[in-house]
Amino acid sequence: MSNTAETTLRFIANVNANWEIDFVNEDYLNWLGYHENELLGNQTDIIRAPNSPTSLMEMIRFRSSIGKTVSTPLKEKRRNLLGGYARTAQNDWRQI
Repeated sequence: MSNTAETTLRFIANVNANWEIDFVNEDYLNWLGYHENELLGNQTDIIRAPNSPTSLMEMIRFRSSIGKTVSTPLKEKRRNLLGGYARTAQNDWRQI
């Protein structure tokens, strides 16, 4: 039996060169609390947490600019489903 851990991506989104969302899978939409038509074509700011590290965003911007895929945990803000607070992908509660 192998000791290799299996990783499954559950939340998938694609962003174009202008940082516009052009694909979000159904699991991610459900978790974020949005409908597809509310996110597609919008800038990533709509779901990016305001306290996302600048260095992480710079790395994503650089890798994207040279055509590399980026797969990394991010802090996102969900639609306001919880009376003013949302849980990020890092399981932190943040006021939005």
